[in-house]
Amino acid sequence: AIGSTLTTLYIDTSAVCTTSLVVPNTIQLIIPITGSVNITGTLTINSPFTCGLYKVFIGSGNVVFGSGSLLEVYPDWFSGNDYGLQMNAAIASVKAIGGVKVKITKSADITTAINLTNVTRGLIIEGNGCSFNGDASNPVLRAVLTTMLFDCTGSSNLVFSDFGIDTNATTYPKCAFLFARNA
Repeated sequence: AIGSTLTTLYIDTSAVCTTSLVVPNTIQLIIPITGSVNITGTLTINSPFTCGLYKVFIGSGNVVFGSGSLLEVYPDWFSGNDYGLQMNAAIASVKAIGGVKVKITKSADITTAINLTNVTRGLIIEGNGCSFNGDASNPVLRAVLTTMLFDCTGSSNLVFSDFGIDTNATTYPKCAFLFARNA
């Protein structure tokens, strides 16, 4: 029986989670590219978790990672028609444990505000690099975000690193970081 026995669980097809489900720390959860979990409830993963850079969590439910289950979370794992929605799902999945990197893996025009409100355990928002080769009209861009708002109200211990922000008055007119105190 799964539960107290140390085992590996492969989800290599489409699985469904319609209620609250907890994956205990005795199970190593692996989801290959052929697998996914359609979530309408809450899936809590307290175990070591492994998957690649592809969408594995779909549906309207929530994913929550427990302490020690991972060191990095990727927006690419989550559904959403805007990278901002995917980033928000990734942030929400680790907000309670903190100390995790939210890895930005691509350039994206974000129209959804990034919700970093009331993060008190610290998070690292990290890209995979952005460098300019000396020619501003031809930059080497691997992680550039445009048209977005980072709402950091009430948060502490946030680190932003290794990604670019591209904004100009014509193409990408909006970019902001909001830091406000909670009353």
